[in-house]
Amino acid sequence: MQQAFVTNEVYHLEHDVRAWHKPVRYLLVDAYPIYQSALAIRADKLAASRACLAALAPLFQRAQRDYITGPGPTNQFLDKSVSLS
Repeated sequence: MQQAFVTNEVYHLEHDVRAWHKPVRYLLVDAYPIYQSALAIRADKLAASRACLAALAPLFQRAQRDYITGPGPTNQFLDKSVSLS
């Protein structure tokens, strides 16, 4: 299972990835919830990255809180970014 943009990864998997080359099924059609906020780190990288993660995790938490309490500026930026491409 993979989260992807229907306009990009689906075509790539169906036509360009030799190991796949078969139709992709769409779970979003069935209202499958995506994991867009899940963050992870490989176990073998955790110890070496602990100091960075200690600083980075609060930034992600604040960003999520700020978006939930006032999504307007971020939504405007995303709308503008998507319309440029």
